[in-house]
Amino acid sequence: MKFRFPLYAQIITMFVINIALLAGVRLLLAGNHFNIGWESVIYAPVGERIRTIGFVIHQQMRALPRTQWNNVLNEFGNYYGVKLYVFDSHAREVAGDKITLPAQVTAKLTLPRTFPFPVDFPRHPVALAKMPWFSHFGQLPRPPFPPCYFIQTSSPDRFWIATFLPLPEVQGPGTLLAVTSNLWQTRLVENYGYLFVFVLGVFCFSFVIWWPFVYGITRSLGKLTSATEQIAEGRFDKPITISRTDEIGRLAVAINSMSNRLNGYLSGQKRFLGDIAHELSSPVARLQVALAILETEKTQQQTSTIEDIREDLEQMSLLINELLAYSKASLASKATELVQLDLETVLRAAIARTCQNDSVELNIQPGLTCLGDRLLLDRAFGNILRNAVAYASQCGPIEVIAYRSSKETVVLFNDKGPGVPEEAIELLGQPFYRPEPSRSRNFGGVGLGLAIVKTCIETCNGTVTISNRQSGGLQVAVHLTVCDNGHVPVNPL
Repeated sequence: MKFRFPLYAQIITMFVINIALLAGVRLLLAGNHFNIGWESVIYAPVGERIRTIGFVIHQQMRALPRTQWNNVLNEFGNYYGVKLYVFDSHAREVAGDKITLPAQVTAKLTLPRTFPFPVDFPRHPVALAKMPWFSHFGQLPRPPFPPCYFIQTSSPDRFWIATFLPLPEVQGPGTLLAVTSNLWQTRLVENYGYLFVFVLGVFCFSFVIWWPFVYGITRSLGKLTSATEQIAEGRFDKPITISRTDEIGRLAVAINSMSNRLNGYLSGQKRFLGDIAHELSSPVARLQVALAILETEKTQQQTSTIEDIREDLEQMSLLINELLAYSKASLASKATELVQLDLETVLRAAIARTCQNDSVELNIQPGLTCLGDRLLLDRAFGNILRNAVAYASQCGPIEVIAYRSSKETVVLFNDKGPGVPEEAIELLGQPFYRPEPSRSRNFGGVGLGLAIVKTCIETCNGTVTISNRQSGGLQVAVHLTVCDNGHVPVNPL
């Protein structure tokens, strides 16, 4: 039994794998000696800025008496939108407004400090350039970096950002503590470059994981779309090759099965029509012989009746011939080998045979060639011209224009007749369809002419489009393949 992996299960599995890999990378980075994790990527600009502020405050505290330290902290706090405090190594407040620290924050402030004195703080020229005190201190030394802690508490709901700060009076380690209820509304977060890099990295990582999966689905759906479009055009002999065990694979199998059955039904129908037409040919021929014998012995009263019978026999004979032509054009496609043809020769032969006494204007590029079967193209062009003569020859000359367009040869048959209703355009070419009342049965025909045209042209790897002209009349456009450099492919149908 073939194992089936449903599409929804594949999507869930890919999602779980994506999350698991992201979490694994997070743990890997968080566990290395650099202590890199998602939080460090997001909070790195904040940590760098708070260390820079700590350096400037340290210099201010060294230059000013202790009674003015609170003013320094308030001035910096108001500028950056935070509350600033200074604590010693025992979590005792040294400067700033009175505050009671949560136990989680107190535990961080009492951690042992191992940094040398005096500490070299990192430079942050962009941040310092915005401060009025920068010109007093000149260039900052480079790392080592003092530690920076990010703590979020729920009671109270605050962000606590702590960094190392040496205390000038006691020459001991201290802590600069910045407190805010919303970190993103402060001036500590002004550079979103790190956040952008983080989001871009997550996107690229997820893209690498999902791309093969999504590409496989879209590629398979593209094959299914192409196959269904070909089936809609009446081409059933190109199976879909998709090796999948999910719903898309099952759909491909169902479409292949449907295509094969439709092909069998249509082929059987065409063979049935051909067999019926062939079987009817013999009795019709015998009736025509009998009618000819009867005419030699007819009386005056029988003349009218015999003429009616002759008209019916001619109509029946026309129907049978059209059925045979349609059946042969449909069933001969697989055995048809296409060759390079001189289009002007084929068109002039069809015009000479079909439009002997009717005006036809031929405009064709010299040396124009096409790929096809001479007999099929002759039959298709003849049917188009017969329709134009029957329905529009009294309205003006029939125009036949042939030219090269890109990699195809285009033949336009334009008449100046009444045209057809727009709603009937898409139905033209279907067997036995007649756009009544625009075109009357008085002109003859059984509705198979354009169906034969379409079948013959498609057998030659071409297409047929029918449209009403803006200036009046009907246009039948035949698009044929051009054969270049003497290469003659074989009809793949």
